[in-house]
Amino acid sequence: MALPYLVQAMKKLQAGVSMIPEKIFWAILGFLVCFFGGIFPATIAAAEDATKEDEKEEDKDSKAVIGAKVYEPVRKLEPAIESVIPEDYQKWVPVVTRWTCKALAISLAWWIQRIISAVHSAIRGGMIFGAYLVRRLYRGAVDFLREKGFLVVDHRETYIDEAIGWSIAVLGFLMQLAMGFQLPFLFNLVLWPIQLVEAFIVWTVSA
Repeated sequence: MALPYLVQAMKKLQAGVSMIPEKIFWAILGFLVCFFGGIFPATIAAAEDATKEDEKEEDKDSKAVIGAKVYEPVRKLEPAIESVIPEDYQKWVPVVTRWTCKALAISLAWWIQRIISAVHSAIRGGMIFGAYLVRRLYRGAVDFLREKGFLVVDHRETYIDEAIGWSIAVLGFLMQLAMGFQLPFLFNLVLWPIQLVEAFIVWTVSA
């Protein structure tokens, strides 16, 4: 069975992560959030606040309202649809059109949410990456430059971390958009557990 190998791989991954310096770890985490955060909007939202059930109910209500608004103009086409199908199936026309409109509304709502989450995660991840990368460099190369007298300004008095963060944020959002909010090969093999969690949360909220 593959389970023992999976457990062994997870242990090795955990051991490898524990060897990474804290600031480098946070920089890597910020980088991943920046480039892949928009692919997991529901998972990130659930991780940030797993206790606010009211927000989940609001999401359901908003999707239901959108579905109802989409259905209103489509309902006017039901007589025309019923006229071209057998009488035995005409009673299903309102049901099918209503559920089709709901499905389209949910898909549109999640797509918009992915874009919003991609922007938010790109900015947040980019800022984390910039801040921790600069802090790490500050203890190494920047310390050396200051000792030699080439650098007399503290990094906290500059905009180096913000410049790096915003640059990575723009790049991360454009990359997510170019990939169509899909994981590239190899990443989808590594992050498949998170994909399952994301699919389950989306199904739960949309149901």
